[in-house]
Formats: sequence, C-alpha cells, structure tokens
Amino acid sequence: MKSNSIIVWNILLISLVYLFGIINQWYYSLPLILLITTFLLLRKKWIKPLFLFHYWGVLSILLMDIALRLFPIIPLYYRNFELLNQPNEIFKHTQSLRPNTTNTLDSHGDLGAMLGNSDYQIKRSIIFTTDTLGFRNQPGQHIQNNKIILLGDSYVMGSGVDQGQMTSFLLNEQGINTYNLGFPGGIDKSVQRYLQFKPMIKTDEDFKVYFILFEGNDWDENCYPLDIEPRLTSWELIQNKMTSFRKRSPIRQLYTRLLYTDYDPNKKKLVEIDNERTSNLLFLPYLEQDSLKYQDLDRYACFKASIEKLNNQVRKDGGELIVLSVFSKESYINSVQFHPFDETFKTIASELNIDFISTRELFDPKNDTKYCWWLDDTHWNNHGHEKLFNIITNGYK
Repeated sequence: MKSNSIIVWNILLISLVYLFGIINQWYYSLPLILLITTFLLLRKKWIKPLFLFHYWGVLSILLMDIALRLFPIIPLYYRNFELLNQPNEIFKHTQSLRPNTTNTLDSHGDLGAMLGNSDYQIKRSIIFTTDTLGFRNQPGQHIQNNKIILLGDSYVMGSGVDQGQMTSFLLNEQGINTYNLGFPGGIDKSVQRYLQFKPMIKTDEDFKVYFILFEGNDWDENCYPLDIEPRLTSWELIQNKMTSFRKRSPIRQLYTRLLYTDYDPNKKKLVEIDNERTSNLLFLPYLEQDSLKYQDLDRYACFKASIEKLNNQVRKDGGELIVLSVFSKESYINSVQFHPFDETFKTIASELNIDFISTRELFDPKNDTKYCWWLDDTHWNNHGHEKLFNIITNGYK
C-alpha cells in the first residue's frame, strides 16, 4: 500500500469512527495530523509502519463496534431499555422507544453504575413491551376507551420492573383502561409527549391525567419553551437520528464504563451506614437540597407555563389533570423534613386550580411494612407500583 493511500484511508477511518460515535470530539485526529505533517516534512521510513498500525487498529475497533451493534451481548448501557431509544420526529429534546417490540432484558439498578462496582448490582430479568406509539403498553392500548393517562418519567415507565408489575398494567387488570405515557426526562418533555401523542390515544369522556413529578431530579432538568409547531425540518430530523445512532456506540459505552464512573460517592457517609442502607444510598446531593434553587424565578415560570399548557390542553380534551409528587427514598432514610420541591409544585398547582396529591406520608416506610424501592436503585419495585395503583384507584373512585 502506497504512503499517500495509507494517509487517505486513515483519514477516512477517523471520519467513520467519529460518525459512529466511538469518539465524540475531533481532537482525537490530532495525532494523525501530526503524523501526516511529520511524514510530509521528513519522509522517514519508520512513519509508514505507524500509519499501518493506526489503520489496522482503528479498522478493528470500527468492525467491533458494528458487530456489537448487531449482537448487543454485553450490557453496556446505563439502563438496558436505552437500546430501544429513538429520536422524536417533532421535538428536538425528546425521545421515545422503538415501537412494537417485546424484549427480555437483563436489568439492574443505578447503584452499581454510580459506584463503578458490579457487586452492588442486583440483576433481574424483565419483559419490556412497547406499543405502536413507542411507549410501554400492551399492543392496542391506545385504541381502548382509556379512563386514565399516566404521565411522567422513568418511575411511570416502570424502570426496573416487569411489564406485569407496572402501575398501568395493574390498573388495566382491574378494568380501568390506562395508557402509560411515561418516559425518562423532565417536566416539559412529559408535557410535549402529551401534546404530541394524545390525538392518537382514545380516551373516555371524563378521563384523568395523573402527572407524577419526582423530587429527585425533575426540578434540575432543563426546561425548554413548548411549541409543537413547526415540525422539525428534514435536516434537523437527520441530525436527531444521527445523534441517536452515535449515542448507541457500544465501544464508546465500553470505554466510558472502564475509564469513568457516573458518580463519586461520599465515602465517609457510606461507611457510617449499615450494609442495607449502604445499598440504598443513591443521589447523595439530593439529600442536602439547596432550597435557594427553588427560588429561581425563571425556572419556576417555565415549569408553571409547561403545566399550565398541559392543564389547558387536558381540559380542552375533556379530561382532568391531577399532579402527584413522589419522593426519593433517600429523603426517607435520612429523615429529611423540609421538602421545597413538594411545596413549590403544590403552590403551582394551587395557582392553576389543579388537584395536587403529596405522596410523602403514603410512601413512608414507617407507615408500611412493604419496602417500595429496589435495594440497588432509587426506582420503585413492584410494591412501589402497587402503592401508586392503590393511590390512584382510591382517588379514582
């Protein structure tokens, strides 16, 4: 292979590695540029083997990435259902799941990823089914006379639980037709999903929308202005799909897991807690919530505007909006008494004349013998979903 063609092939491979998402920045190509410059200036014989070594190394990595995309046998994703994520065709900042799929996924909680230690993972196998709209429902649920729509993040979607353990499934089993619009993300993204997908979901005349807000991170998510029109341009849609494709690079996921941890825990606090609570301790920053952040008037106004738009649309559709706040298990473990998240959204609901339910006491482990969270995760286990089911059915009646 001639020297000039080696250079061209190396440049092509670097471009493919970037497009496949294996690398996220162009600065990886700097060593290659230096090699090319050195070669052109010095024409040294020892440089050609370096180009060949780089060529075969990068080609091997690229082929490995392709193979792992086709046969994703290694659980590299933070949550395995992320394998099913796809970009939204209207909103730039939202996603949904690949429609019409049924998968058996090996699942585990957040703790192992956060501590960078698989010993903290409690592995379980779950059935994960999506419907024609790309949400976690049984096929055909969107054409039923749904009395309830559940709206919210990964809690509502049922992260970590089997299809038959979700709140929405339990409600449907009781003859209360329920559509699950849950998907990981913030408040405005949930509202966007309702605005986009509600026209495709059949509902009863006096249906209810239960909007579940999570204390742990909903306030900290980005809040974008809501606007369902115009649709994304063709170029923006291509960009969205390309971004989604690049995020799924298994090689990038692999070296990210090897080189970095998602969270550096406060070791002093961990050793002060017994083994059970150690495995429960997640999201330590949320335990020491800074009440000042809830005085961010711009963020308050943005979230209020999102909920107001949702409320107006639900009423226009003939339904009723009910807001529920749910708490992180860490606030229970550490007996946090002040809950600015709860008070903030209670105020917003009051200003908008929306029913508000605080689940603080209802989920408190002191009031129930059944623990509602996974030991290796901050998400609900089957008991947590049963608890929400009971709250909704009591309110529904």
